[in-house]
Amino acid sequence: MNKQAEVFSQAAAEMKTERYWTHEDPAQELEFLQSLMDVVKEVAYQFDRREILDPAALEAYRKIAPSQMPAMFPTSTELVLVDALQQRIEAVYQQIGDA
Repeated sequence: MNKQAEVFSQAAAEMKTERYWTHEDPAQELEFLQSLMDVVKEVAYQFDRREILDPAALEAYRKIAPSQMPAMFPTSTELVLVDALQQRIEAVYQQIGDA
């Protein structure tokens, strides 16, 4: 098995064993989301490299999503997913600040 396939398989197996873990504590949720960001970036890179998602669908999502995606960057899987995750991270920060 090639190294990337092996690493993704191992990560998926590990994540699956903890799939139902709840993140009721906002600090734990934040820690999880921040570590998930690294995974999302790598997966998105692979999606973009292999042209897995339809560019028109990504562009449509970008147009309707409430986001902070910089207009100067081309639409990509990474841009869309990272932006969505970043918005959730900011919402959790807000939740912690309101507590």
